[in-house]
Amino acid sequence: MIEIEFSMITDEADELEGLRTLLQSFERNERLKVQLNNIGWEQAWSTLLVNALHSKGPHVSQVGSTWSNTLGAMEALRAFSASDLKTLDAPEAFVPLSWQSAALGSDERVWAIPWTAYTFILVYRRDLFAKAGLDENSALATATALQQTLARLQTSGVKIPWVFPTPKNNPDLIHIAANWLWAAGGEFVSGNGKQALFAQPEALQGFRTFFELFRYLPASIQGFDYDQCNQLFASGKTAAAILGADDAISLWKDARTAKVVRENLAAAVLPGIPWVGGDNLVIWKHALGSSGSAALSLVKYLTDCQTQLQYAQLHNSLPVRDDALSAFLDNLPPFSQVIKDTFQRGRTHAPIQLWSRIEHQLGMALNQIAAQVIAAPKGDLDAIIRARLEPLAEQMNMLLKN
Repeated sequence: MIEIEFSMITDEADELEGLRTLLQSFERNERLKVQLNNIGWEQAWSTLLVNALHSKGPHVSQVGSTWSNTLGAMEALRAFSASDLKTLDAPEAFVPLSWQSAALGSDERVWAIPWTAYTFILVYRRDLFAKAGLDENSALATATALQQTLARLQTSGVKIPWVFPTPKNNPDLIHIAANWLWAAGGEFVSGNGKQALFAQPEALQGFRTFFELFRYLPASIQGFDYDQCNQLFASGKTAAAILGADDAISLWKDARTAKVVRENLAAAVLPGIPWVGGDNLVIWKHALGSSGSAALSLVKYLTDCQTQLQYAQLHNSLPVRDDALSAFLDNLPPFSQVIKDTFQRGRTHAPIQLWSRIEHQLGMALNQIAAQVIAAPKGDLDAIIRARLEPLAEQMNMLLKN
């Protein structure tokens, strides 16, 4: 019996077991064995780099959607042929925004196949907005409006206007901040990938507008992680929150969510231009012969409409096939239109070779800025941002040009 290895990235045991259950029918029908291995998110990138450098490890891997560009540029992956893509109904069956991460810029080769989509949305309490005299249609429409809304909620007596995860290292901070950067006309890098633009005036203004929101985070919730933020909103102790779409869906489905929250729950697209990312599936270059064929069959199964829908229903992840996404959203009335609008208005990060390096280092800098703003909310925000980003931009420019 052919045996192939699939590495999944998760910190949740139930996600691993859910996928293991889904793979049972695939193994029976294909008469092969899938060895499912787990990598924690903290170790994921370094583990994948070792696989790439030494051409060993799993046959198929889950990777962050922006990571496949770097791995493809390292020539560590098997490119999907035209015949492979036809087998996978690609790209026609896939959400266009998710498909953008499949290839590396001008390189026509397809290195990865989208598996799940991920984005963030803004959830809020209609009753608390009404009490503060806020119009839902305009209160969250722009970055400026959101800031004014938080101030209004605060003056109306809401002790915690909004909640946002501020652990020591939030890997998603760069993705959420992207909404504000793009809204201000900023970019992370130039179109040709040769110049860092995140310290240009437009980008700095976008980051400033974003970090101004941190001044509305009470000291009592500073340092909260994602679970603590979710629980705070679910218990009815805050008026608004930025949540991952999966967490928002889980909160709505969870019977433990406070009744007043469930009855008044609403959602909105983040102001500006929302980021849409997710995870891809890659086949490593060392997957040859029968193992390579089995690896392609596994990718086909995991991106099949029915499997996509089943996996989404298990873990509230967003499918990347149009048909599966549409079917999944039909049963999510509070979020259906918001998620559809996010996919229509959203953007992905630039598909450039060194994006993973930029994402890591810029993400660290943004977390350092967040920590400084939280520690000194009345500090010189412009100076704090420039001090972190301008030297980093110079460093990244040297790297990109060479």
